[in-house]
Amino acid sequence: MPRYFSDLVKGSRIYTDTIGTELADVRLIPDEVSGFQMSNAKDNLQSSDDFDSVIRVRNEKNQVIYQSTLTHRVVWLADEDSDAAPVST
Repeated sequence: MPRYFSDLVKGSRIYTDTIGTELADVRLIPDEVSGFQMSNAKDNLQSSDDFDSVIRVRNEKNQVIYQSTLTHRVVWLADEDSDAAPVST
């Protein structure tokens, strides 16, 4: 069964997957990466800081064949104690 490696890029840091995951079908990569992104987001959304998370999937030939980017941006629209009108969504 083919093995795929999911490297995590956060800012200037790259966390290289040296173990990989065996998948019966390349079409399973999006589901695997979505789960990885969700887990990573849960860890990072504990704070109100902005972050970008990029996952690059490599095949056994070390070719990047898939990339997923998750971006989280925080914008304060008013101070809790301000008299600013509520923002409608």
